[in-house]
Amino acid sequence: MVLFEVLCGRLCYEYNNGHFMSLWPMWKKSYEEKKLDQIIFEDLKEHMNPSSLETFSGIAYRCLQKSREERPKMSDVVEELEIALDIQKTEGPMDFEEMIETAVAPHVYKSKEELQMLLYRGMLVNGGKTWFPLNKNGEHCEMISAKVCLIPILPASPRYAYNGLQHKSRFPLDNKNTTPLCWRFKMNVKAQFLSPHITYAVNLVLGVDYESMDLLFLNYNLAEETYYSTSYKADEREDGWFTTELYQFTSTKKSADFDITFDCRGHPLIVEGIEFQPIERVDHHQLLEDEKVDMPETYWEQRLPSDYEDILKSSKNSLQWTTNKELYSILRKGFPINNGEEWFSLANNGKKCHMVPARMALRKLVWRWGPSRESRFKEVAFCTQQSFSITCTSKMLSPHTRYACFLVYNIQTKNPNVGQVVEVSDQSCITESGEYDPHHILLFLPETPIIRQQVNDNTNNIHNPLKRTKMEGVPQRRNDGWLEVQVWKCQTGATTSENPLFDLYFNIRSFSRIAELSVQGIEFKAI
Repeated sequence: MVLFEVLCGRLCYEYNNGHFMSLWPMWKKSYEEKKLDQIIFEDLKEHMNPSSLETFSGIAYRCLQKSREERPKMSDVVEELEIALDIQKTEGPMDFEEMIETAVAPHVYKSKEELQMLLYRGMLVNGGKTWFPLNKNGEHCEMISAKVCLIPILPASPRYAYNGLQHKSRFPLDNKNTTPLCWRFKMNVKAQFLSPHITYAVNLVLGVDYESMDLLFLNYNLAEETYYSTSYKADEREDGWFTTELYQFTSTKKSADFDITFDCRGHPLIVEGIEFQPIERVDHHQLLEDEKVDMPETYWEQRLPSDYEDILKSSKNSLQWTTNKELYSILRKGFPINNGEEWFSLANNGKKCHMVPARMALRKLVWRWGPSRESRFKEVAFCTQQSFSITCTSKMLSPHTRYACFLVYNIQTKNPNVGQVVEVSDQSCITESGEYDPHHILLFLPETPIIRQQVNDNTNNIHNPLKRTKMEGVPQRRNDGWLEVQVWKCQTGATTSENPLFDLYFNIRSFSRIAELSVQGIEFKAI
């Protein structure tokens, strides 16, 4: 209420003819209908940065939610207000017309709308050294050519043939100045066109001298770091290049300057450049967009699963609600069922999701079992083996639905940026020699390293909670603090008896042991 009072320049009520009238319902409605200009204090309008206003009003609106679970923690409120303040003090908007003058090819446009469409498609600027597009949210993306920032330390010998990938590059290269294949190299990265106060993924865009990439094994570190981080996987893009995520960082201004050293243990690499891709922030407490406004009771009733009453009966807790919307919200957040041994929730699309504990999926004799305060279940499994198996199915899923199955785990290592490489096989796929034929590779990793910039002003450099870049086989940090990695996909049948059973074999390829691996369970999520 205080935040909206600051925004509107008035108290949250009016007193007329002996009666008090609350203004907050009108304030909420104005926010939902995107009509803040009707309630904002006039003297603020011309001075307030639109992005700062969006951040400030967004957290104020979340504080007015009726349900306590939907309202943010005070730490979240402070974080959002600091971000709004930083945005308000930030540099002004970039002059795209001035930037386009540095473009390699001439671009003709008749209006700002046409210029914006050109930028959405992307263009070479800065004399051909930088590829600059806008993403769908209007945030700046930037890719810096390796031609201007890569310094070879250990080039590959001539016997490693160049496969012509550079001809597909976004950047113009000539025969006299091409990027060499390297085992070891350094990159002096100087970004110039970033959106301030946006969290970016810093990706290396690379190629190899062979057709496919199984494992990468690329060590890298910043100039000021004393240890290496390791990247094991890279995703192939449509143009034939690969991309691998190195760091995440929150920009404080338009420019950024990093020195990164790379050491490739597998095969020599050819590098197209370093790219900065904005990462969408994750709001852990906000419901679906259509839940922000009042909907008729019949709407929420239609979104409930047909057997929700039976599911609620199996709940460990005593659940209470007064409307179908509140009941739907309870199901979305999830709750323990079957005496707390399992977990049930609904996905965004209203499909059932189910999490089973490690006890129901792992072979009990090869694991050590113990309690965990962070777990949803009574105990978790601790592994000291180089291999293990998972066998799992579920009778709580929606029919005729595609599901992804996630291993929910945690891992602790002495080096926080080094993980484990794992081969995953179906137990039925055994070669003639008696070995399992791996279907895919996944990783047991900590989170992506975060660059925390040292800034000269007095602003706080806050790194917001994020989702990992969605690369196949790479873990993501969950809202509950655990990690998850997708291990399987399946399609349910018309009845629970037709739901598939998966039987997977995990083999650790690296030489280090996984003594610090703990498994909470397997979660089925509708996709």
